[in-house]
Amino acid sequence: MNSAQKTDYGPLYYCITFEIKFKHDYDTVYFAHCYPYTYTDLNDFIKRVCTFANKDKIRKTVLCKSLGGNDVDMLIVTNFLSDPVDIAIRKSVILTARVHPGETSASWIMGGIIDLLVGDEE
Repeated sequence: MNSAQKTDYGPLYYCITFEIKFKHDYDTVYFAHCYPYTYTDLNDFIKRVCTFANKDKIRKTVLCKSLGGNDVDMLIVTNFLSDPVDIAIRKSVILTARVHPGETSASWIMGGIIDLLVGDEE
């Protein structure tokens, strides 16, 4: 139970607790703070957004290789129908996700951002 001190503005902090009862003793159980996002999920996502239909909005290139030998992809989102000189002098915004292996929620968020940027909504 939480022993938060009361103030004129309410408690100083809140605490949530829960209890899980398992059907079988001695099972190995893992908990995650976020639904997994695998390298396969990433590759499937990139294939889905980097299609011929989106060729004027997004392009993929390999930035480098990870220590494990996997491609580290870089997606460039812009209006590729513009004059190449105009594209070259545009200001840029760099978004990164999944800098550390356990940051799966960042992959889900970045997917949403990219979907928004290349989507048909204005």
